[in-house]
Amino acid sequence: MAIYRKVKDLESAGACLFEMELVPVEIADFVTRNTSLTTEGMGCGSVCDTQYLFSCDVLGTNRGHYPRHSKTHADLAAEEDRLQVMRVEAFQRFKSDVNSGQYPELRHEIHVPDETVMEALLRASQS
Repeated sequence: MAIYRKVKDLESAGACLFEMELVPVEIADFVTRNTSLTTEGMGCGSVCDTQYLFSCDVLGTNRGHYPRHSKTHADLAAEEDRLQVMRVEAFQRFKSDVNSGQYPELRHEIHVPDETVMEALLRASQS
């Protein structure tokens, strides 16, 4: 079995972990039981020492096909769609406020409180 020989070679070389993705459960089980390496599996059943999935699968951010071995725990794609609508609406309101003169208001502005500062700037610009 080629995969088992690779695992044993990695074990001899000093590796500490072997990642298996979409390896049949029976083979993943054999490898896990016959190596000192920690086995990390995705789509290999529950026989490996640890499990992992890609965050896009766990968080539900994929826009297309979800692999059979993945499990979604949230629907962030729908939430991102909702947030995008809010972003576009907010920028449209901002543009409208600017175009209508409603922004900026006096409370959004910063002014020089001391006339001597402005006089100094005017003198500096004339020299």
